[in-house]
Amino acid sequence: LKEEIQQVSNTATQEASLEELLKKVQNTWMGGGEPSKPVEFIVTMYKEQKDVYVLGAVDDIMVVLEDSTVTVSTIVTSRFCEGGLRARVEKWEEDLRYIS
Repeated sequence: LKEEIQQVSNTATQEASLEELLKKVQNTWMGGGEPSKPVEFIVTMYKEQKDVYVLGAVDDIMVVLEDSTVTVSTIVTSRFCEGGLRARVEKWEEDLRYIS
């Protein structure tokens, strides 16, 4: 019985750790927590033409994207990533792939 309780406790601790990692990724892209502002894509007017814009520098965004992708990959490969958590992580994995 003691071993079973320890196993359940360990699993819950690991799942909570993965949830926290996912929350950090979510906060990075959607705002809230640290940093409090979401990632912003800078757009600039193209050659003074009305309603024509181009995407500005993306170097910082690419670094954030790469870090987020590594974090999400780490979470999804964990044996403790199951059920609803797995579905949310796979959705983030898909979204980050779409951006890249």
